[in-house]
Amino acid sequence: MSESVETLWQEWLALPTLEEKEQWLESFIQKVRPLAFYLEVSKKGLEWCDERPQAEFLKPYFYRISAHAFAILKQFREAMEQAYEGYNLTLKYPTSPVLRRQLRFFLGRFLCELGYYEKSYPFLLEYYEEAQEDKDLRREMYGALSLAQYHSFQEEYLQAIELTKRSLELAIQKNFSVATGASYFALAEYHLKNGTLLEAHEAILSCLETYAHIPNPIEPTMSYRAKACLGEVYNALGDFGEAEVHLVEALEGLPDKFIRNRTECLRLLALNAHKDGRSQQALRWLDEALSFVDELNDAVFWKDLLMDKCSLLESLGEFESALECALTAERLTLENHDEELVNRASTLDWMHQMEEVRREFEYEQTLREQELDKQRRMHQLKNEVASMMSHDLKNPMAVLRSCLLLMDSDELLKTTGARAAAENIEKEIERMLRLVSCWLDLTRLGTGKL
Repeated sequence: MSESVETLWQEWLALPTLEEKEQWLESFIQKVRPLAFYLEVSKKGLEWCDERPQAEFLKPYFYRISAHAFAILKQFREAMEQAYEGYNLTLKYPTSPVLRRQLRFFLGRFLCELGYYEKSYPFLLEYYEEAQEDKDLRREMYGALSLAQYHSFQEEYLQAIELTKRSLELAIQKNFSVATGASYFALAEYHLKNGTLLEAHEAILSCLETYAHIPNPIEPTMSYRAKACLGEVYNALGDFGEAEVHLVEALEGLPDKFIRNRTECLRLLALNAHKDGRSQQALRWLDEALSFVDELNDAVFWKDLLMDKCSLLESLGEFESALECALTAERLTLENHDEELVNRASTLDWMHQMEEVRREFEYEQTLREQELDKQRRMHQLKNEVASMMSHDLKNPMAVLRSCLLLMDSDELLKTTGARAAAENIEKEIERMLRLVSCWLDLTRLGTGKL
């Protein structure tokens, strides 16, 4: 673990109370940090909480951090597992609605990435509409970008483009450089898929220019991924030489841990070379891409690479090798179908459990609100009764005082003893009236009528 991460961790450990630790984590997750920070802090934090049951309410913060880290690595199933665990805990400890909202948004994003479009849409739409209602431009920006991704997966590219333009507008307005670059990048991808290639070219150049002006980019891979996209745009425009220049530059710049991005670059290089009539070179690129499949652990992408290789081999007249590739791809399809069924069943089970937890949380919340409402009504009733009693006590005091005034002229009160007794009675009546007036003022204060 790097020294800077260790320093950060020790800073958190030094905080004396769990409440202060929670405030620190709320601040931590609002800042963009290097990938190593997310991975190490979330791992150590979850282990720390496991040893201290009273700190379980802090776990959702660490699950949120690790979910974000897995998303950066494009490991969306692992990311969804982390978001799911964290979200359920926020229902158990309903003290952080902001964090709960973030984790629901994460669930929507990751479900969309994994192909559960119908289940992802309500999460994403809710986040976007709440942001608009709250006039929170930052949340609206991220919500628009994620909804655009949903429409892209549904091949609704015009809707995706419009939402991404809204995200770009907000990012520029708020002067969020990283978000501006990400919006340009997404816009280029959607224009590319939509076939509007000149717009895609303009967007990806703007993306690269934005990234070039970020002084200390948190993710240096961002610009290399953009260069890979630029290479793909040139490939679609038929400029194969320019496409290869940018794709090779992207491949050389991407760190080894970004296996998926590197493999996609190799595949694009192979397709580019094949279109340019260099089938042997394309085959070499594909073989290099296929060498990463064990680390990639993505059967669908592996199958796509094999089918690309099958087409190349057919074009070269190597039909036996092409048939072998096709059979391997078919076997992977069958195996992946079974695995996908298991994964879908597991995901649906998570969703069912999450709904159960959410319903239980809402039921408990309703009971708490009913109890609070009952207490408010009892308090109001108590004040009303006290007010009525005050008036009822005041009336007999007034009658007694009137009687004393009438008796003052009577012969019976002319003796010294009787006169003294009458004065004492009058003093006590005055005292009682003051007490009743104070009580009446207090009841008015309690009901807000003073």
